[in-house]
Amino acid sequence: MSPELHDNPENKGAPIIYQGTLDNVSGSTKITHATVHNVKLNAQYHMIFEVYSDSERTHLITRINQVITSPVDNSMGCVQLSKLFKEEKFGEIINSQGEIIPVDKITIACKKVAD
Repeated sequence: MSPELHDNPENKGAPIIYQGTLDNVSGSTKITHATVHNVKLNAQYHMIFEVYSDSERTHLITRINQVITSPVDNSMGCVQLSKLFKEEKFGEIINSQGEIIPVDKITIACKKVAD
């Protein structure tokens, strides 16, 4: 049984698409994307990453089509992080006594905004 795939939470029925242009000087591409809202923790989403050789996007170099599992949740107005994500990003934060703070004690401050 395959896992349930979710649509793009901001545009149902469409995959999450990132497009970038290859920088001829560095030989790489840089993608910046705003936050995707209504993402659910551990939900699987369909993502497509495309790289073009020109800014007009007429010459496609490569296309990666994959499923990603969300390590975050922002569906309730605040951000919740998976334990694995916390361990990877915040696993060695030291308190004032020189001790590593356990990741289950790390929280993201949140102020919910009314709709």
